[in-house]
Amino acid sequence: MEQDLDWYLVRSLSRDNKHLAEKEQAFLLIRAFIDVGSERRPPNVPAGCATVPLREPVVRAVVAIAEHEEDPFRSMALELLTEIRKCPLGFLTKSYSL
Repeated sequence: MEQDLDWYLVRSLSRDNKHLAEKEQAFLLIRAFIDVGSERRPPNVPAGCATVPLREPVVRAVVAIAEHEEDPFRSMALELLTEIRKCPLGFLTKSYSL
């Protein structure tokens, strides 16, 4: 089930500018995942660290939009990447966002 949702999110984010409303809804859904699904780590981990329930393909799609200078959702993608900066460093490295 989760992989199907990832597929739909990546597909929505990769569509052209004719489908702006669909892209916007995909960003809003990802933001909702971050807001609702973030979990605090154990007390021995520094403050501000949380796990974010996103998989690599979704993060890669957001990074691709952030790298594309002419995309109308570039600023939204950059904001989203700053919101998920609380991801473990290894996760962001694996998705080539660092």
